[in-house]
Order: sequence, then C-alpha cells, then structure tokens
Amino acid sequence: MMRRYGITRGQLGAILRRMAQEGWVERLPGHGWMFLPVLTSAETYKQGYRYRLLIEAAGILEPTFTLDREALLRCRAEQEALVNGGVRTASPATLFDANSRLHETITACSGNAFILDGLRRLMEYRKAVDRDQAERRCREHLTLIDMLLAGQQAAAADFLRLHLRNAVREKSES
Repeated sequence: MMRRYGITRGQLGAILRRMAQEGWVERLPGHGWMFLPVLTSAETYKQGYRYRLLIEAAGILEPTFTLDREALLRCRAEQEALVNGGVRTASPATLFDANSRLHETITACSGNAFILDGLRRLMEYRKAVDRDQAERRCREHLTLIDMLLAGQQAAAADFLRLHLRNAVREKSES
C-alpha cells in the first residue's frame, strides 16, 4: 500500500489506525489487516442508512438526551455558511466534516455511547458531491437544529428520519 499510494510507513499506520477506529478494518494477529464488510455494496449502503434511521432518531428520544447548546450553535453557524454559498465552493472533505460533525454532535447529546459509536462506523466518505443535494441537506440540517434548540425533540426525531430517508434515496439514485 505504501508503494501503491506513495505514502510513508507512518502515514499508512495512521490511516489504518483511523480505519480501525471507524470499524472498517481489523488488525490480524501478527502482521496484516482485514477489511470488514461495511458499506461494500449498494445493499449494505442502504442497510447502513436504515440502521442510522433507527439509532440517530432514537438518540434524540433517549432519556439521557442533554442538548449541548454551544456545540449545536457552532454547527448551526457552519451549516448556515454552507447554505449561504459555501456549499458551492467547499471541498468534499469540508462538506463531509461539517455534516458528520453535526450528526455526531446530535448523537453525542443522546448520552448513549453505543449510539455514537454505531453512527461513527457508518459515516460515509464519498468523493462525488452533488452541490444541489448538499445545499438541500444543509437547509434540512438548519431546520433540525432549530427544532432541537426550541426543545422539540419528538418533532426533531421525526424530521431526522425524513432527512435520512431522503438522503439515502438521493444517494442511491446518483
């Protein structure tokens, strides 16, 4: 892999450790790594979104849910900047980071470490970005954030389910 991708041993080690944290690979006894069967086909991709539909919305309804207002307001400012033109110029990595940060922030508010861990294993790293869809999802993120800030947890959970259903439909069609 070092030769193929032109990276150092240290860089490869850091990448493999991150992939292991994300649940994509597992270190084998002795030497070597094994890729785990996560998001390896269109069907597992859809299954991942269906799982997210279950866990993310449920996290908002957890009895231990405690809103991190400051973190959510930071995410709101980030999403607003994207809606106000940033989505057209941001790199795919920047869009991914902003969107995953929002979903992780909301999931962390659940107070349930298993829900957060389950989400992190399924966040997608896709390179192709449809800017119109990305802008629409950012607008939906703003709606979701506003519902949470207003204390409308049940409505936010329902909206999140709709948001994720739309996302999987759009992404499986592209």
